[in-house]
Amino acid sequence: MLRMDNGGSEHLSAIGPPQSAEETPILLPVTCPVCGTESLTEYPVLVVMTALTRWHNMALYASCHEGSWDASSAEMARIRAFLGDPWIEAHRHIMPPATPDPSASP
Repeated sequence: MLRMDNGGSEHLSAIGPPQSAEETPILLPVTCPVCGTESLTEYPVLVVMTALTRWHNMALYASCHEGSWDASSAEMARIRAFLGDPWIEAHRHIMPPATPDPSASP
């Protein structure tokens, strides 16, 4: 489901200049679910790495309709294939250690 973003594409400029390797933007291919327009969209590397290695999901954004949606498993597979395993492995060092689930019993 497409969620409308009241800020339009301005939310990307609000990120500001990259402060670290984790915040460095990367361009990913995105296909708008409304009109089918394909484009490259910026995401911080840390968000992409976390989505691929921990969340297994992420919010994608289409500027043509100024909205976002949860990536399908096919879209996540497309992102993984686009980046390739060598790129993903080379960027694992930016991931903070996983925090234990406080609700899990020892």
